[in-house]
Amino acid sequence: MKRALISLCVGSIVASTSYAQQNGPAPSPSAPSFGPGARAKPSATAQAVVPVPVPLAPPKPNGPVQKSLVRITSTEVSPDYKAPWNAGSLGRGVGAGFVIDGNRIMTNAHVVSNSRYLTVERDGDPNKYPAKVLFVGHDCDLALITVDAPKFLQEHGAA
Repeated sequence: MKRALISLCVGSIVASTSYAQQNGPAPSPSAPSFGPGARAKPSATAQAVVPVPVPLAPPKPNGPVQKSLVRITSTEVSPDYKAPWNAGSLGRGVGAGFVIDGNRIMTNAHVVSNSRYLTVERDGDPNKYPAKVLFVGHDCDLALITVDAPKFLQEHGAA
């Protein structure tokens, strides 16, 4: 039954394309023909090609937005529910967040879930600052973390 349905569909597609080729509009006399001995004629209706500039890289955010972005690296241990006495599998993840008021960083909950060790980096700062989780909301996939190092906010003027 399936073969008959497939062959019927393929047959109708082939028939419709061959019908369109036979009953399609005739080529205009000014259209170039390709083949042996054919010459391309310049057409008065040819459109000029306009080059469109393509940006090399997407623009980066700047100003206070750029200063508030952070990179979060998480070392996590997934729980083993079948054998809770085992440590589970060890994993590492990277995510992003942004600094908000009160020395807090907002990020996604899946970035910090099951984390055992978090570090936070800022653009242009070679240091990695340890962070701790304040709150995780899995229902909205948001989390708040904080960095206790006072140098973290002082260097970038976000304090």
